[in-house]
Amino acid sequence: MSDTTKTIAIEELKLGMYIERLDRSWLTTPFFRHRFILRDEEDIRLLKKYGIKRVVIDPAKGLDVEEPVAVVHTVAEQSNLPEPPPAIPTSAPVSVPADSNSSAHRPASIPSHEEVAIAGLVHSESVTAIQRIVEGITSAVRLDSPALNTMVTRIRDRLIINRSAMMTATRLQQLQRFDAHIFSHVVNVSVLSMAIGIEQDLDGHTLEELALGALLHDIGETRLPLNLFRKGEALTASERHLLHQHPPLGQAMVHDSSEITEAIRRIIVEHHERYDGSGYPSQLRGEAIAPLSQLVGLVDAYDTLVTSRYGRPAMTPPQAIRQIYKLGLAGQFHKTQVEHMIQCLGVYPIGSLVELSTGERAVVVSTKPELSVKPSLKIICDAKGHPYPSPLLIDLSEPDEGPTRAILRDLDPQQEECPIETYLAAP
Repeated sequence: MSDTTKTIAIEELKLGMYIERLDRSWLTTPFFRHRFILRDEEDIRLLKKYGIKRVVIDPAKGLDVEEPVAVVHTVAEQSNLPEPPPAIPTSAPVSVPADSNSSAHRPASIPSHEEVAIAGLVHSESVTAIQRIVEGITSAVRLDSPALNTMVTRIRDRLIINRSAMMTATRLQQLQRFDAHIFSHVVNVSVLSMAIGIEQDLDGHTLEELALGALLHDIGETRLPLNLFRKGEALTASERHLLHQHPPLGQAMVHDSSEITEAIRRIIVEHHERYDGSGYPSQLRGEAIAPLSQLVGLVDAYDTLVTSRYGRPAMTPPQAIRQIYKLGLAGQFHKTQVEHMIQCLGVYPIGSLVELSTGERAVVVSTKPELSVKPSLKIICDAKGHPYPSPLLIDLSEPDEGPTRAILRDLDPQQEECPIETYLAAP
């Protein structure tokens, strides 16, 4: 933090000030950008509403207490999360139109059918490409770096053009009702890791290393018996020991590839290490694990939780988020990394089935990192369980006339017999 910063009471806050830090976790507020110029009186109202008493400002980047109010329009915003909160919040009540419909009222935050289809094509082609590349390495063929880089560029561009569409395509793959294939899994991890990296404002080179490391992190599994990954029941102790060999096996597979940087090699061998030293293969602890390795390991754990493996049923995205949060509190993952992931994916990630305060049920179809507790929804049925002829499309971050809606809880789509994939892929 800059030595020009100062702490002021919330009552002294005014437009044009540059906020460096709050007196509580950003996860309990609707803000994702953790350092920013204050431009809107509504932001001050929200800070007060969420219980903020004191803030840290930097007069070198914005107004000081004694300066007159002004509005600054641009600023480089960076992430700086404090300690996590004691509980995961739910979204605040927001007014929305009562007569929204899919044809006349599509919030800009909700991706169109065509955008999801394009993203799905990028995802499926990436799965095919990484399978060809990894099988080539297994056959002692030189690593196809140009193809890898092209894949990373296409995924990154899709995330920048329409983040929600690419995340939706990833969730649709996760919803497939069979054990996730390694190549689908690594593309999922690369997409989600890159989305988080973009929100953290990682520079281009670091983002590329993150994405490539995520695509290659499980290549060692291709050296293990295939039936190990087709088991419909939990692994035995000896099978788990065998599985734990895949990070060093993967590292050995790229040993002679000059295009693979040290950061990528570390992701491959360290993605199962844990911050508290409980991971494998080397039981590394704390900062001995590279930050990019920590991030890929975190996303790898999340994607594994939301897909079916080794006889374990898949968790819903909110369940997986809560599990990851608990693991962060227990010390397995860096708390700040966990907060970054939750802010990016949302407390209710894309594809979550939720019950609203109105009794209606809805599917989360888009999230905003800067407003992670206020997703966009397709409301699919009324309080009595009767399906709407066309889903009502609403954005909880855009108040309007109509009933006040808030997310009460998440639901299990299988128990509710709700085909989530239908609503995510539908026009």
